[in-house]
Amino acid sequence: AGPAFLSDEWLQALQHALRIAAELDMDVQLSVASSWDMGGAWVEPEHASMGLYHVEWEVTGPADLDQLAPFPAVPAKAPKTDDGRPLFFKDVALLAIPVKKRRPAHEFIFELEGHEPHRLDRVVLYNASGRDGTEDGAPRFFAKEFSVAVSLTDARESSFREVLRGTLRPAPGAQRFDLRPRPAARFVRLRIHSGHNSRTDRVALAEFEAWSTDGINVVASHQAVRTRDGAVLTAHASSRGADRLWSAANIHDGAKRGAHGVWMSSGPPPLVVDDPASVIDLTNRLDRQGHLHWRVPPGRWALLRFVCMNTGERLKIPSPASDGLATDHLSAGATRHFLEHLLGRLRSRLGWRDQSALTHLYLASYEVRGPIWTPDFLDQFRRYRGYDMIRYLVALVGGQVGGEEQTQRFLYDYRKTLAAYQSPLAGRIRFGLLACGVDPFGWPGGVVSSTHGE
Repeated sequence: AGPAFLSDEWLQALQHALRIAAELDMDVQLSVASSWDMGGAWVEPEHASMGLYHVEWEVTGPADLDQLAPFPAVPAKAPKTDDGRPLFFKDVALLAIPVKKRRPAHEFIFELEGHEPHRLDRVVLYNASGRDGTEDGAPRFFAKEFSVAVSLTDARESSFREVLRGTLRPAPGAQRFDLRPRPAARFVRLRIHSGHNSRTDRVALAEFEAWSTDGINVVASHQAVRTRDGAVLTAHASSRGADRLWSAANIHDGAKRGAHGVWMSSGPPPLVVDDPASVIDLTNRLDRQGHLHWRVPPGRWALLRFVCMNTGERLKIPSPASDGLATDHLSAGATRHFLEHLLGRLRSRLGWRDQSALTHLYLASYEVRGPIWTPDFLDQFRRYRGYDMIRYLVALVGGQVGGEEQTQRFLYDYRKTLAAYQSPLAGRIRFGLLACGVDPFGWPGGVVSSTHGE
């Protein structure tokens, strides 16, 4: 297995390699971790990969509400206390939204691979399999009514044309529906309108396929077909879980069983909020123990609690003795802490650059999945975009706020802010007179690189 990354034994071996490289007049580049991604055994939960998670429930007013607010499901691999709570979490927002309208269905929009339209021949939908009464295959959550629409231009609501409306049998396995005439598409929209079980708001689907006339499943993701770039799921309804556990990504990944292969909704379709001003921010009414005190106005209200906590993401391919948590890639503080530890260990044995053949540090790829977040994201968004995103958070879980155009503008600002995190990252990697390069694989922006020191 070899010594642990940055251990004394490992540093001794590196020092020997650098000495030989210097004798041969060779430069050496060093990966910053024992993996493709950034992380290690010294990364604490407050500096580890973060996600934004939510839970939704309803209350009816008028009423005096005094309750312990529900907490979102904690990711399975996140560091936890003995009672199952995350070791690190931060309440981001608690919102109250009048329940007046929801989206018509659970919606998934796929941007097909390539720039040319594909001619579609048929779609195939798979209800989940499993034992009755269990959630691993979710027979009690069988999907029922669905529709398929296509667009040749973009993913706006007005650009889609419905080409199929059908009903699934309450049975597991593949169910095929031919498309006649055969439509051309660059975008495909799937809507799940209802489930067979009227006693629950939850519905599940194992897989969705759209086959072209030349025999290609054009909505399959790269996860499903590694030899192709695959289709991109550009928008989707909320999911019961994240990071491949009951998540929306499961609906076109080729897997069709269990929590890692099936999509399941978290409840009814997402909310539609006509006026952002109708959203009430209750965050300050939630104490550290999670108690909520609120005088509920008349009517039905959906309460949504958004929490930032660890995803539990670990290094992808560490050596056996070098596993650890992946860092919060969006945090300048976490990045600095990681690199200070790395360079401190290197300097303790190697000295400075001019005494060593080591010239470059290298981060192979971003490699982070899940609902990307960082504890100060609200502040950073306000700084970059000039407005508060609190009342738009429901759009991150499939909802609509202020109409389709306003929702899309917010989502564009959200993605643009993620990309802007390149700049602070680039600033933090100029350490120790070493050049540093970052491959952007999986990153929401472009290449990050630095070739000079501070």
